[in-house]
Amino acid sequence: MGLGRKTAVDHIADANDPWPFEDESFDVVYSSHVVEHLESGLHYFKEVYRVLKPGGWTRAAIPNAVHFIKGYLDGRLGLDACIRGLRADRLEAPNGHRHPYDAQKIEGIMASVGFVNIRFMRPCKSRVKEMRDPYFSNRRNRTLYAEGQKP
Repeated sequence: MGLGRKTAVDHIADANDPWPFEDESFDVVYSSHVVEHLESGLHYFKEVYRVLKPGGWTRAAIPNAVHFIKGYLDGRLGLDACIRGLRADRLEAPNGHRHPYDAQKIEGIMASVGFVNIRFMRPCKSRVKEMRDPYFSNRRNRTLYAEGQKP
C-alpha cells in the first residue's frame, strides 16, 4: 500500500486483511495488477469503497482473462501461452494469480459494493488525471482498467 514509481512506502499491510486506514480518508485509490493476487476481489473493492471519500474514484488494472482465452481459441496463442497469461499454472502459488477476471465479473463486484459510473478505460485515459497509466500502454487488450466512483 502506498507503493508507487515515485513514492516511498507509506504503510505495509496485507491487502487481504482490513486496511489500516480510517473510513472516507482518500480521494483516489489506484492499484495495478494487485486484485488478481488477493484472496477476494470482493474484499478488495469493499475496502476501497470504505476508505474513499464520497465522490472519490478508484482505478484497478487487472489482467483480462478474455484476452488470453480468445487468443487461444482463435489460434493467436498456444495453450501454454494462454495458461501463462492467465497465470493458471500458479493459481495456488502464494504470490501467483489466485483468480482470473473479465470485465463482467469486475463490474459486477464493483456495482455490488456500491460503485457507480463504472467504466473500462484505456491505459493512458482516465477521468482522473493522476490515474492515467502510461507504463502499461502496451497492455491495452491484456489488461482491464476499471474505474468507478463512490457516490
